[in-house]
Amino acid sequence: MDTTTKAKENCPTCGNAFAEAPSADGVISVPCASCKTQPMNYAAELKRMQEASAKRVARADAKVAERMSKLQLRFANIRKSAE
Repeated sequence: MDTTTKAKENCPTCGNAFAEAPSADGVISVPCASCKTQPMNYAAELKRMQEASAKRVARADAKVAERMSKLQLRFANIRKSAE
């Protein structure tokens, strides 16, 4: 048995093997023959997920900043009324 050949990945949609093994960076350029599903590009998928995560973090940071601003205003009003 030749251990130097790469194992072929299976299509996530139909389960059939892709026509070629993934390259070193995990990219398969040939779609599945039976269902025409284009295989996932792992680098592009990772980048898309990281961008989405960064947007979620930015929205959460904006909410926190808005809450802090409201609290500071509330504390300032309390200090004024205590004087």
